[in-house]
Amino acid sequence: MNQPNTINQHYVPEFCFKLFFQEESFCYLSVPQAPNERILFSNKARKKRQSSEDYFYGKDQTLEKKYADLENDTAILINSFLDNDELLSEEQFNLLCRFAFSQAIRTKKFFERYIGIKSNFAREINATFVYNRELLLLDFYFAAVAYAPILNLGLTASFIVNNTSNGLLFSDNPVQVYNSFFPYSHGLGMAGLVIVFPIHSYGFVVIYDEKMFNLNSTQMTTEDVKVYNKMLIANCGEKVYFQDAVNQQYFRELIEETMEYRNATYFNTLGPQDSKVAFLNFPQTNTQPVFSFLSLKEPYIDLGFEEKTEFPRFRCEQWKWRYNINPKILAQTGLEQYNWSKMNDIVDLYWGKQDEILSVITDEFDKQDLGMKEAIKFLFYGIEMVQIRKTDGARLEK
Repeated sequence: MNQPNTINQHYVPEFCFKLFFQEESFCYLSVPQAPNERILFSNKARKKRQSSEDYFYGKDQTLEKKYADLENDTAILINSFLDNDELLSEEQFNLLCRFAFSQAIRTKKFFERYIGIKSNFAREINATFVYNRELLLLDFYFAAVAYAPILNLGLTASFIVNNTSNGLLFSDNPVQVYNSFFPYSHGLGMAGLVIVFPIHSYGFVVIYDEKMFNLNSTQMTTEDVKVYNKMLIANCGEKVYFQDAVNQQYFRELIEETMEYRNATYFNTLGPQDSKVAFLNFPQTNTQPVFSFLSLKEPYIDLGFEEKTEFPRFRCEQWKWRYNINPKILAQTGLEQYNWSKMNDIVDLYWGKQDEILSVITDEFDKQDLGMKEAIKFLFYGIEMVQIRKTDGARLEK
């Protein structure tokens, strides 16, 4: 039997709101986008209509149904995790990463940032950015979900608990991605990756590069809560959510401290005026938070960029173990259709040779599937480098 079309499509799933807010009604704050805008409060939020738009993913329902399946599986996993507090199995961790990666790039805020980067860049070279919204969103979904078993190599996760008297915020762009090792490279494949994934009013999951970081504690301090809340406000689309009334002065201070981050630019150019190289940054977390529970390990704190490239997340042993010993994960993600035998030839990879990884991956796709290739590279690196020449009325197509 055909399922009815879903008109109201959520870019932050309802189950996330149900986990975060036990009551049906809760409060929200409309975050001003400019210093002279008013701060609007409401205590009449309802889960059904938050972080959603009619046909956000398109009328053909393809992406909406894929996300619905992923959300159902993840909701079961998280509820079990909260009830039992057991270590995640490899398959469970892979599912958690698939959801977190895709959630980071599925929101209205992410999409607007991405389009904004491309459009502003196009104007710089006297061009027009032309794109198909549904295809763009689908490309990013497939890249994030299909490549989760690769992108999560070297990562681990822990639940960080908030026992302070200050509450955690939730937002319409909840999953935060940042990198203290490579501060300006937020790619999901980069060494030093940290993902903050809020799943409950009393805590969140932090997914991090275990080679680079020490987990100092699983408890938040009052300052950690403030840092987290600032990060949510700085990177929200329009709203942040909370269960109970909060001192308005507290919000005003956080908003003032984060205003500059919400107006950040995401690309810069180098070179002469008529011919430049442009760097387009992954449009995720603007802030560089510092949490007490997570710290870079001693060997990596003061390294220069060239030295940092000697510490990759990917190692040959992990590739072989993941893809030869665990075919169930391959089958789960649909990757068994590709030929992964070349992976075993990649020995002791360094970031300077990361193109080898990407060439192996992207060569498995049809040569015409340029959108998927671009999405994969953008997710891996967190940056896109483009050689440009100023043109007259050109079109950038995506």
